[in-house]
Amino acid sequence: MKKISAIILCAGISERMGADKSLLDFGNLKSIELIIEKIKKIKFSQIIIVAGKNKKNIEKYIQNENLAINTNHDYRSLSIKKGLELVDGENGCLIWPVDYPLVKKETLRSLKKSYKEDSIVCPVHKKRGGHPILIGAKILGSLKKIHPETPLRDWTKKQKRKILKTSDIWVNYEMNTKEEYIAAKEILKNQFKFS
Repeated sequence: MKKISAIILCAGISERMGADKSLLDFGNLKSIELIIEKIKKIKFSQIIIVAGKNKKNIEKYIQNENLAINTNHDYRSLSIKKGLELVDGENGCLIWPVDYPLVKKETLRSLKKSYKEDSIVCPVHKKRGGHPILIGAKILGSLKKIHPETPLRDWTKKQKRKILKTSDIWVNYEMNTKEEYIAAKEILKNQFKFS
């Protein structure tokens, strides 16, 4: 059976949003809760949350998940490294930035089915790569050595990759501003109305 941990990255200070992206409302759930719920439904074996100065704010929305702390929010790769320290044994790893809370469960299911121990699975919508990405257990050692200032994309370009084509628009939809958040809620409302 595939053993895959999931790391949720939410240590940033959400400067452009003006509010903690982990706590954006989507119906009766916050972003962080929405992601956790999806991960649990697809039965990933472990959930690790990397928080920063927002630790106290998000603690009430998490249950038995592992919590890592990165107070140096300038480097997302440092958050990844902190999360990787808690990954169980020989697990592979899903890396999911909290900026992408609306990725569909079907996409997660497809990522998990596509898992390979020696490569990365990247979701792609309309020829554009997105998140979350799935990293095989055999190459996690290399990721653990990444310099904190090195962007994840620079590391992934050097790895063996498998492209997962998807119709899921949310793999590319990063929410950094209030306008992007409001637009996302409008898209969701219309999808629900016409589905």
